Amino acid sequence: MKTNAFKGLLRRSEFLVFCVLVAIWVLLSSINHNYATLNNLCAIMKTLSFYGIIAVGLSFVIIQGDSDISTGASAGFSAVLGTAIMLETRCMGMLDTPQEWLGVLLCLLLTMACGALIGLGNAAMVVRFNMPPFIATVAMQYVLNGLKMVITDGAYVYPLPNALLSFVKQGIPLGGNKKIAVSFLILLALLAVAHYILTYTTYGRSVYATGGNRVMAQLSGVRTSYVRTRNYMVLHALVALVGVLNAGYLKQGSPGIGNDWHMVIMAACAIGGIKFSGGSGNMIGLLIGLFTLFSINSAIAYVGINTFLQDVFIGLVLMLIVVIDRVRSNRKVRAQ
Repeated sequence: MKTNAFKGLLRRSEFLVFCVLVAIWVLLSSINHNYATLNNLCAIMKTLSFYGIIAVGLSFVIIQGDSDISTGASAGFSAVLGTAIMLETRCMGMLDTPQEWLGVLLCLLLTMACGALIGLGNAAMVVRFNMPPFIATVAMQYVLNGLKMVITDGAYVYPLPNALLSFVKQGIPLGGNKKIAVSFLILLALLAVAHYILTYTTYGRSVYATGGNRVMAQLSGVRTSYVRTRNYMVLHALVALVGVLNAGYLKQGSPGIGNDWHMVIMAACAIGGIKFSGGSGNMIGLLIGLFTLFSINSAIAYVGINTFLQDVFIGLVLMLIVVIDRVRSNRKVRAQ
Protein backbone atom coordinates (compact mmCIF):
# COMPACT_ATOMS: atom_id res chain seq x y z
CA MET A 1 0.00 0.00 0.00
CA LYS A 2 2.81 2.39 0.96
CA THR A 3 4.70 1.41 -2.20
CA ASN A 4 1.71 2.30 -4.39
CA ALA A 5 1.31 5.62 -2.58
CA PHE A 6 5.01 6.40 -3.12
CA LYS A 7 4.75 5.51 -6.81
CA GLY A 8 1.73 7.76 -7.11
CA LEU A 9 3.70 10.58 -5.50
CA LEU A 10 6.54 10.11 -7.97
CA ARG A 11 4.11 10.45 -10.88
CA ARG A 12 2.75 13.78 -9.64
CA SER A 13 4.20 16.67 -11.61
CA GLU A 14 4.23 18.90 -8.50
CA PHE A 15 6.55 16.50 -6.67
CA LEU A 16 8.94 16.25 -9.60
CA VAL A 17 9.06 20.04 -9.99
CA PHE A 18 9.63 20.39 -6.23
CA CYS A 19 12.63 18.04 -6.54
CA VAL A 20 13.97 20.24 -9.33
CA LEU A 21 13.49 23.31 -7.12
CA VAL A 22 15.42 21.74 -4.23
CA ALA A 23 18.20 20.63 -6.61
CA ILE A 24 18.52 24.18 -7.96
CA TRP A 25 18.99 25.67 -4.50
CA VAL A 26 21.44 22.98 -3.40
CA LEU A 27 23.52 23.26 -6.58
CA LEU A 28 23.55 27.06 -6.71
CA SER A 29 24.37 27.41 -3.02
CA SER A 30 27.47 25.28 -3.60
CA ILE A 31 28.50 27.40 -6.59
CA ASN A 32 27.70 30.80 -5.08
CA HIS A 33 27.30 31.11 -1.31
CA ASN A 34 25.36 34.36 -1.73
CA TYR A 35 22.57 32.55 -3.56
CA ALA A 36 21.01 30.59 -0.68
CA THR A 37 20.54 33.61 1.55
CA LEU A 38 17.50 35.22 3.13
CA ASN A 39 18.14 38.37 1.09
CA ASN A 40 17.91 36.48 -2.20
CA LEU A 41 14.86 34.50 -1.06
CA CYS A 42 13.03 37.72 -0.12
CA ALA A 43 13.97 39.26 -3.48
CA ILE A 44 12.63 36.22 -5.34
CA MET A 45 9.38 36.28 -3.34
CA LYS A 46 8.87 39.97 -4.05
CA THR A 47 9.48 39.57 -7.79
CA LEU A 48 7.38 36.46 -8.31
CA SER A 49 4.45 37.89 -6.32
CA PHE A 50 3.39 40.23 -9.15
CA TYR A 51 3.37 37.43 -11.70
CA GLY A 52 1.93 35.00 -9.16
CA ILE A 53 -1.17 37.04 -8.35
CA ILE A 54 -2.03 37.12 -12.06
CA ALA A 55 -1.12 33.44 -12.40
CA VAL A 56 -3.75 32.53 -9.78
CA GLY A 57 -6.45 34.10 -11.95
CA LEU A 58 -4.99 32.73 -15.17
CA SER A 59 -4.92 29.22 -13.67
CA PHE A 60 -8.71 29.20 -13.44
CA VAL A 61 -8.97 30.33 -17.08
CA ILE A 62 -6.55 27.62 -18.25
CA ILE A 63 -8.18 24.90 -16.13
CA GLN A 64 -11.55 25.76 -17.69
CA GLY A 65 -9.99 25.14 -21.12
CA ASP A 66 -9.35 28.73 -22.24
CA SER A 67 -6.32 31.04 -22.40
CA ASP A 68 -5.51 34.75 -22.23
CA ILE A 69 -2.61 36.55 -23.91
CA SER A 70 -3.68 40.05 -22.89
CA THR A 71 -2.69 39.93 -19.20
CA GLY A 72 0.56 41.88 -19.64
CA ALA A 73 -1.07 44.64 -21.67
CA SER A 74 -3.94 44.75 -19.17
CA ALA A 75 -1.44 45.21 -16.31
CA GLY A 76 0.23 48.13 -18.08
CA PHE A 77 -3.11 49.72 -18.94
CA SER A 78 -4.38 49.32 -15.36
CA ALA A 79 -1.16 50.79 -13.95
CA VAL A 80 -1.47 54.04 -15.92
CA LEU A 81 -5.27 54.16 -15.58
CA GLY A 82 -5.24 53.63 -11.82
CA THR A 83 -2.48 56.15 -11.14
CA ALA A 84 -4.09 58.66 -13.53
CA ILE A 85 -7.39 58.33 -11.63
CA MET A 86 -5.55 58.97 -8.36
CA LEU A 87 -3.93 62.12 -9.70
CA GLU A 88 -6.92 63.49 -11.63
CA THR A 89 -9.37 62.99 -8.74
CA ARG A 90 -6.77 63.80 -6.06
CA CYS A 91 -7.60 60.42 -4.52
CA MET A 92 -11.33 61.20 -4.58
CA GLY A 93 -10.60 64.53 -2.90
CA MET A 94 -8.70 62.95 -0.01
CA LEU A 95 -5.12 63.59 -1.16
CA ASP A 96 -2.86 64.95 1.60
CA THR A 97 -5.49 64.28 4.26
CA PRO A 98 -5.61 61.65 7.01
CA GLN A 99 -8.12 59.76 4.82
CA GLU A 100 -5.76 59.56 1.83
CA TRP A 101 -5.51 55.78 2.21
CA LEU A 102 -9.29 55.54 1.72
CA GLY A 103 -9.05 57.59 -1.47
CA VAL A 104 -6.29 55.30 -2.75
CA LEU A 105 -8.41 52.25 -1.91
CA LEU A 106 -11.44 53.65 -3.76
CA CYS A 107 -9.31 54.43 -6.82
CA LEU A 108 -7.85 50.92 -6.68
CA LEU A 109 -11.30 49.34 -6.49
CA LEU A 110 -12.46 51.48 -9.42
CA THR A 111 -9.44 50.34 -11.43
CA MET A 112 -10.15 46.70 -10.55
CA ALA A 113 -13.74 47.21 -11.72
CA CYS A 114 -12.39 48.50 -15.04
CA GLY A 115 -10.15 45.43 -15.16
CA ALA A 116 -13.20 43.21 -14.66
CA LEU A 117 -14.83 44.94 -17.64
CA ILE A 118 -11.77 44.08 -19.74
CA GLY A 119 -12.22 40.47 -18.68
CA LEU A 120 -15.91 40.71 -19.60
CA GLY A 121 -14.88 41.95 -23.05
CA ASN A 122 -12.58 38.96 -23.51
CA ALA A 123 -15.29 36.60 -22.29
CA ALA A 124 -17.84 38.13 -24.67
CA MET A 125 -15.58 37.43 -27.64
CA VAL A 126 -14.59 33.93 -26.50
CA VAL A 127 -17.78 32.67 -24.86
CA ARG A 128 -20.56 34.58 -26.63
CA PHE A 129 -19.11 34.82 -30.14
CA ASN A 130 -16.99 31.64 -30.02
CA MET A 131 -13.77 33.35 -31.10
CA PRO A 132 -10.58 31.37 -30.45
CA PRO A 133 -9.14 32.62 -27.10
CA PHE A 134 -5.76 33.31 -28.69
CA ILE A 135 -7.22 35.58 -31.42
CA ALA A 136 -9.64 37.35 -29.07
CA THR A 137 -7.07 38.12 -26.37
CA VAL A 138 -4.35 39.15 -28.81
CA ALA A 139 -6.85 41.63 -30.26
CA MET A 140 -7.53 42.93 -26.73
CA GLN A 141 -3.79 43.17 -26.17
CA TYR A 142 -3.43 45.54 -29.12
CA VAL A 143 -6.41 47.61 -27.95
CA LEU A 144 -5.01 48.00 -24.43
CA ASN A 145 -1.49 48.78 -25.64
CA GLY A 146 -2.95 51.57 -27.76
CA LEU A 147 -5.19 52.92 -25.00
CA LYS A 148 -2.41 53.15 -22.42
CA MET A 149 -0.37 55.26 -24.84
CA VAL A 150 -3.41 57.47 -25.47
CA ILE A 151 -3.84 58.02 -21.72
CA THR A 152 -0.18 58.86 -21.06
CA ASP A 153 1.06 59.99 -24.49
CA GLY A 154 4.02 57.73 -23.73
CA ALA A 155 4.93 59.60 -20.50
CA TYR A 156 5.08 58.37 -16.91
CA VAL A 157 2.29 59.14 -14.42
CA TYR A 158 3.63 60.68 -11.19
CA PRO A 159 3.94 61.72 -8.37
CA LEU A 160 1.93 59.01 -6.70
CA PRO A 161 0.08 59.35 -3.37
CA ASN A 162 2.18 58.70 -0.28
CA ALA A 163 -0.46 56.26 1.01
CA LEU A 164 0.16 53.97 -1.99
CA LEU A 165 3.94 54.30 -1.78
CA SER A 166 3.96 53.48 1.93
CA PHE A 167 1.56 50.53 1.53
CA VAL A 168 3.71 48.71 -1.03
CA LYS A 169 6.69 49.05 1.31
CA GLN A 170 4.89 47.15 4.06
CA GLY A 171 5.66 43.55 4.93
CA ILE A 172 6.79 41.20 7.68
CA PRO A 173 10.25 42.30 8.91
CA LEU A 174 12.86 39.56 9.22
CA GLY A 175 15.69 41.69 10.59
CA GLY A 176 17.83 44.34 8.96
CA ASN A 177 16.48 45.39 5.56
CA LYS A 178 14.97 41.96 4.94
CA LYS A 179 11.20 41.46 4.93
CA ILE A 180 8.47 39.48 3.26
CA ALA A 181 6.83 41.92 0.86
CA VAL A 182 3.14 42.76 1.23
CA SER A 183 2.59 41.70 -2.39
CA PHE A 184 3.80 38.18 -1.51
CA LEU A 185 1.44 38.06 1.47
CA ILE A 186 -1.42 39.00 -0.88
CA LEU A 187 -0.32 36.17 -3.19
CA LEU A 188 -0.34 33.63 -0.33
CA ALA A 189 -3.84 34.74 0.69
CA LEU A 190 -5.11 34.40 -2.88
CA LEU A 191 -3.49 30.97 -3.25
CA ALA A 192 -5.21 29.80 -0.07
CA VAL A 193 -8.61 31.08 -1.22
CA ALA A 194 -8.16 29.65 -4.73
CA HIS A 195 -7.06 26.27 -3.30
CA TYR A 196 -10.17 26.14 -1.12
CA ILE A 197 -12.45 27.05 -4.05
CA LEU A 198 -10.96 24.46 -6.41
CA THR A 199 -10.77 21.69 -3.81
CA TYR A 200 -13.85 22.03 -1.64
CA THR A 201 -16.55 23.95 -3.51
CA THR A 202 -19.11 23.14 -6.20
CA TYR A 203 -17.83 26.07 -8.22
CA GLY A 204 -14.32 24.60 -8.21
CA ARG A 205 -15.65 21.28 -9.47
CA SER A 206 -17.51 23.19 -12.17
CA VAL A 207 -14.25 24.81 -13.32
CA TYR A 208 -12.57 21.40 -13.65
CA ALA A 209 -15.62 19.92 -15.36
CA THR A 210 -15.77 22.80 -17.84
CA GLY A 211 -12.15 22.25 -18.82
CA GLY A 212 -12.35 18.45 -18.80
CA ASN A 213 -15.32 18.05 -21.12
CA ARG A 214 -17.47 21.13 -21.75
CA VAL A 215 -20.31 19.26 -23.44
CA MET A 216 -20.61 16.70 -20.64
CA ALA A 217 -20.40 19.51 -18.07
CA GLN A 218 -23.33 21.29 -19.74
CA LEU A 219 -25.36 18.08 -19.83
CA SER A 220 -24.62 17.68 -16.11
CA GLY A 221 -26.11 21.09 -15.39
CA VAL A 222 -22.92 23.16 -15.15
CA ARG A 223 -23.41 26.74 -16.35
CA THR A 224 -20.20 26.72 -18.36
CA SER A 225 -20.74 30.15 -19.93
CA TYR A 226 -21.17 31.70 -16.48
CA VAL A 227 -18.08 29.92 -15.13
CA ARG A 228 -15.89 30.98 -18.05
CA THR A 229 -17.10 34.60 -18.00
CA ARG A 230 -16.66 34.94 -14.24
CA ASN A 231 -13.12 33.59 -14.33
CA TYR A 232 -12.10 36.00 -17.10
CA MET A 233 -13.49 38.91 -15.07
CA VAL A 234 -11.74 37.84 -11.85
CA LEU A 235 -8.48 37.37 -13.76
CA HIS A 236 -8.43 40.92 -15.06
CA ALA A 237 -9.53 42.38 -11.73
CA LEU A 238 -6.42 40.73 -10.25
CA VAL A 239 -4.34 42.02 -13.17
CA ALA A 240 -5.53 45.56 -12.38
CA LEU A 241 -4.54 45.09 -8.73
CA VAL A 242 -1.05 44.00 -9.77
CA GLY A 243 -0.71 46.91 -12.22
CA VAL A 244 -1.38 49.49 -9.49
CA LEU A 245 0.82 47.70 -6.92
CA ASN A 246 3.69 47.52 -9.40
CA ALA A 247 3.29 51.21 -10.18
CA GLY A 248 3.58 51.85 -6.44
CA TYR A 249 6.86 49.91 -6.27
CA LEU A 250 8.20 51.83 -9.28
CA LYS A 251 6.82 55.12 -7.84
CA GLN A 252 5.23 55.92 -11.20
CA GLY A 253 2.62 54.62 -13.59
CA SER A 254 4.75 53.38 -16.45
CA PRO A 255 3.33 52.29 -19.84
CA GLY A 256 6.08 49.66 -19.89
CA ILE A 257 4.61 47.75 -16.96
CA GLY A 258 3.48 44.29 -18.04
CA ASN A 259 5.51 44.05 -21.23
CA ASP A 260 5.98 40.33 -22.03
CA TRP A 261 4.57 39.30 -18.65
CA HIS A 262 2.06 36.92 -20.21
CA MET A 263 4.74 34.49 -21.40
CA VAL A 264 6.39 34.33 -17.97
CA ILE A 265 3.04 33.79 -16.27
CA MET A 266 2.06 31.04 -18.69
CA ALA A 267 5.45 29.37 -18.19
CA ALA A 268 4.96 29.42 -14.40
CA CYS A 269 1.51 27.84 -14.79
CA ALA A 270 2.87 25.18 -17.13
CA ILE A 271 5.81 24.33 -14.86
CA GLY A 272 3.35 24.09 -11.95
CA GLY A 273 1.40 21.35 -13.72
CA ILE A 274 -1.56 23.38 -15.00
CA LYS A 275 -2.19 21.82 -18.40
CA PHE A 276 -3.09 24.02 -21.34
CA SER A 277 -5.54 21.35 -22.48
CA GLY A 278 -7.70 22.17 -19.45
CA GLY A 279 -9.25 20.19 -16.62
CA SER A 280 -6.12 19.78 -14.53
CA GLY A 281 -3.97 21.77 -12.09
CA ASN A 282 -3.83 23.05 -8.51
CA MET A 283 -2.50 25.95 -6.48
CA ILE A 284 0.22 23.97 -4.70
CA GLY A 285 1.77 23.08 -8.03
CA LEU A 286 1.44 26.70 -9.17
CA LEU A 287 3.35 28.00 -6.14
CA ILE A 288 6.11 25.44 -6.70
CA GLY A 289 6.20 26.35 -10.39
CA LEU A 290 6.56 30.05 -9.57
CA PHE A 291 9.44 29.43 -7.17
CA THR A 292 11.15 27.09 -9.64
CA LEU A 293 10.94 29.51 -12.56
CA PHE A 294 12.11 32.56 -10.62
CA SER A 295 14.81 30.60 -8.79
CA ILE A 296 16.25 29.64 -12.17
CA ASN A 297 16.02 33.25 -13.40
CA SER A 298 17.80 34.39 -10.24
CA ALA A 299 20.41 31.65 -10.67
CA ILE A 300 21.19 32.85 -14.20
CA ALA A 301 22.00 36.29 -12.79
CA TYR A 302 24.05 34.94 -9.87
CA VAL A 303 26.15 32.62 -12.02
CA GLY A 304 26.87 35.48 -14.43
CA ILE A 305 25.22 33.99 -17.50
CA ASN A 306 23.77 36.40 -20.07
CA THR A 307 20.37 37.42 -18.64
CA PHE A 308 18.82 37.34 -22.12
CA LEU A 309 18.98 33.56 -21.74
CA GLN A 310 16.02 33.88 -19.38
CA ASP A 311 13.77 34.42 -22.40
CA VAL A 312 15.40 31.49 -24.18
CA PHE A 313 14.78 29.29 -21.15
CA ILE A 314 11.12 30.32 -20.84
CA GLY A 315 10.51 29.62 -24.53
CA LEU A 316 12.18 26.21 -24.36
CA VAL A 317 10.25 25.28 -21.21
CA LEU A 318 6.93 26.14 -22.84
CA MET A 319 7.78 24.12 -25.94
CA LEU A 320 8.92 21.13 -23.87
CA ILE A 321 5.84 21.12 -21.64
CA VAL A 322 3.46 21.39 -24.60
CA VAL A 323 5.23 18.47 -26.30
CA ILE A 324 5.11 16.34 -23.12
CA ASP A 325 1.42 17.17 -22.62
CA ARG A 326 0.67 16.23 -26.24
CA VAL A 327 2.54 12.91 -25.92
CA ARG A 328 0.66 12.04 -22.72
CA SER A 329 -2.69 12.88 -24.36
CA ASN A 330 -1.88 10.66 -27.35
CA ARG A 331 -0.94 7.77 -25.05
CA LYS A 332 -4.25 8.08 -23.18
CA VAL A 333 -6.17 8.03 -26.46
CA ARG A 334 -4.32 4.92 -27.61
CA ALA A 335 -4.90 3.22 -24.27
CA GLN A 336 -8.63 3.78 -24.63
